[in-house]
Amino acid sequence: MKFTKFLLVFGILRGVTCVVGTETNSPTAEKEPITKSDKWRIITDKSQSGSILDVNELNFYSDASCSSDSKVSPNGEVFSSAYHQCCPPENAFNSGNGHWGGRRSGGFFWLGMKFDEVITVKCIEILQKGTSHYGTEWTVEAQIDGDWAMVAEKKNILPSTEPVRIQWVVDPCTDDPNFVKSRGGRQRTCQYIKDGRDHRKEKWCNKSKGGKPIKDFCCKTCKNF
Repeated sequence: MKFTKFLLVFGILRGVTCVVGTETNSPTAEKEPITKSDKWRIITDKSQSGSILDVNELNFYSDASCSSDSKVSPNGEVFSSAYHQCCPPENAFNSGNGHWGGRRSGGFFWLGMKFDEVITVKCIEILQKGTSHYGTEWTVEAQIDGDWAMVAEKKNILPSTEPVRIQWVVDPCTDDPNFVKSRGGRQRTCQYIKDGRDHRKEKWCNKSKGGKPIKDFCCKTCKNF
């Protein structure tokens, strides 16, 4: 890695004003957010303990909501900055199997994956269970034409047993959590329609409630119907 070039670019990008944590999207609002690449990573120079950084899980999602059904399978080659021999980076992609014990390389910690093909990523989750060896801020990067490009970042992260979620695409098409369609003593919700797969979507998405199409209430569930 050409650290001199990277440090210059990283320093410029960090001047952008962006929980727990404070989140920012891509550095140039006018540009389309980056969502497609075959190589993704998280990177930081901020560890609460200074020299050690533990990551229990790193998950990529193709949907901005980080929904479980949009989780991207970790098919590819894992890479990272230096690490303790006890805790290789592969641990962060095997749920419940230890953690990545990151160490600095050139002043930074990073962890990522080179996927077997170009994938769509709109959200990531980073699980850091420790109370001292955790990143207090993270930047998401994607490799575009051989160079690393900043995608999003989150700052002011506090210790938590819950994953840190970083999203950079806001999908205006969402399901209304208050939608209920009563029929025959039973209540149909967007989740009910979704759980039934295509046969329920075909049945319910083109029906209406109060003169309004159900697909407008359940936009995400009925998106392709």
